[in-house]
Amino acid sequence: MPDNQTFKSDTDNANQHAKDLTINTEFKAIHDFTYASSPATKQIGEVLNQLDTVVKSFSELTLQNSNDIKKIAKAHEDSDILQAEKWRNEQ
Repeated sequence: MPDNQTFKSDTDNANQHAKDLTINTEFKAIHDFTYASSPATKQIGEVLNQLDTVVKSFSELTLQNSNDIKKIAKAHEDSDILQAEKWRNEQ
């Protein structure tokens, strides 16, 4: 007849084995889900790449607009300076 320590050890081993099986089953389920969703994951990746391209294009346009606005502001400033000099010369 097994002693209590042997029985406890066997129970612990059985419990650990059950945990390992559960972990392996969960891992397999996750793996299967990931594999099954690969086409969707690929499509999401493609959409994100397209979105990245759109954001980069928008950023480039924004930068160009900012540069254009700076040029317009500089032209107005230059015009104001010229106008001020013209008024000063007329005085």
